[in-house]
Amino acid sequence: MEAFIDIHTHILPDVDGGAKNLEEAKAMARASYNDGVRTIVATPHFGGYVSKEQDGGQGMADRAYMERRAQAIREAHRQLCEACADLEGLEILLGSEIFCSAAGIDRIIALIKDGLAFTINGTNCVMIEMNYLAAYSELFNVARLFSDAGYTVLLAHAERYECLFKDEEKIGELIDHGVIIQMNAASIIEPKGILEKFSSHRKWGKTMIEDNLVHILGSDCHSPGRRGPNLAKGIETVRAKFGNDKAEELQENARKILMGEYI
Repeated sequence: MEAFIDIHTHILPDVDGGAKNLEEAKAMARASYNDGVRTIVATPHFGGYVSKEQDGGQGMADRAYMERRAQAIREAHRQLCEACADLEGLEILLGSEIFCSAAGIDRIIALIKDGLAFTINGTNCVMIEMNYLAAYSELFNVARLFSDAGYTVLLAHAERYECLFKDEEKIGELIDHGVIIQMNAASIIEPKGILEKFSSHRKWGKTMIEDNLVHILGSDCHSPGRRGPNLAKGIETVRAKFGNDKAEELQENARKILMGEYI
C-alpha cells in the first residue's frame, strides 16, 4: 500500500475545533492509517486574537496564555503519539495553522521564534490562513512579510479565497514569490448531498491542479465523521483525472516540505 503524507489535519485531542478527545483522535488516526497514510502532520488552529483588554491594547492574547496553549498542544501531541503506538510505521508530526492579518505579523513571528506557535515539523515553513474575504493585496503582503523574516508560507486551502477564485494570474504571482499552495482533498472529491452546491469550486479546484497551481493536497480533517480523513481519496481522484505522475508529484512535494527542501 502507498504511504501517504497528510500535511493538514486537526487531529490533536481537545485543542481546537478538531478531535474532541483522545478516543476521537485515535479513530481519525486509525482511519487515515487504514487508507495508507503513514505520516500525519497535526496542524491545530493558532488564532491569538482576543479582546484588547487581555494584553494592554495589542489585540492578541498575552504571553502566559500562549505558553499554556503551546504546552497543551505539545501534551496532546505526546498523548496521541503514545495512543497510536500500535499503528506500526505511523508518524505524527507537529505544526500549526496560523490565522494571520498583516497587522499581527510581527507578534506572530515573535511567537514562532519563541516556540509558542509551530512551523511544519520544525522547518521554516509556516502554514497560514486568512479571512477568506481578505483583499489580495493583504494576502500578498502577509506572504512578503513572512518571506522577509526567513519563512516560507504554505497557504492552507487556497481554493477558498474569493480574491484567488478563478484568477490564475494572482495565484501564479504568489507561487513566483515562494508561496506553497495547499488544497483540501474535499475540493476535488465528487460531492454527496448538501456538498453538491459547491460544484463550481470543485471544478475550479481541478482546473488549479491541471494548470499546475497546486503543490500539495491535505485532508484538513476535523472529526471521524463528516469532515473525516480523506487524503487517500483525494490522491486517487488526482490519479484518475490527471495521471500517476501528478499524484506522485503532490506527495513528493509533501515529503520535501517536511524535510525543509525547496519546492
